[in-house]
Amino acid sequence: MISSIIFFLFIKNKKLLILIIPISILIFPLIAPNKLVKRSATIFDIENLDSEYSTGSRYWLWKSTLKMISDKPIFGWGIGSRIFRKIYPFYRESPAMGYNYENSHNLYLQILWERGIVGFLTFLFLFVIALKKSFKALFYLNSYKNKYLLVTYIFILIIFSIYGLVTYRFEDEGGFYFWLLLSLSMKLTQM
Repeated sequence: MISSIIFFLFIKNKKLLILIIPISILIFPLIAPNKLVKRSATIFDIENLDSEYSTGSRYWLWKSTLKMISDKPIFGWGIGSRIFRKIYPFYRESPAMGYNYENSHNLYLQILWERGIVGFLTFLFLFVIALKKSFKALFYLNSYKNKYLLVTYIFILIIFSIYGLVTYRFEDEGGFYFWLLLSLSMKLTQM
């Protein structure tokens, strides 16, 4: 509900968007739990590359994942964390990173790793077409309720895709909700 209101504000007033982003960044440390604030601070910790919670750990993981992708670029390695966990140790870039990851901690790299370029382009095609149709539908839907739902779905899908830059949640309920919201938004575009 709140996301829809914010999204409508962004569409109507671009100056408000420029104001809300810096204010949100400034307010975040004041309202977020202390643990989340500390964890967020590690995003910019590039000096401690081998820290468990730093950008550095993802850097090494993503570098290793790219090496794996380069060995099977067309159709990928197959779906599942079991396969990733088995293959990852042979490609691990940083010897200090002894943790055996279950996935690449990046939605887009993981799809490339699992399904290759073919699967990745298919995913992007479906996602882009769904968003494009959803944005177009905002202008011709007659029902305010349907517009409201569609804006909420669009906003959640965009947040999910941004969140996908630093994590992979398609093996659990996150993937289910992503495809559910994508299909619901497509259904609303047909009304």
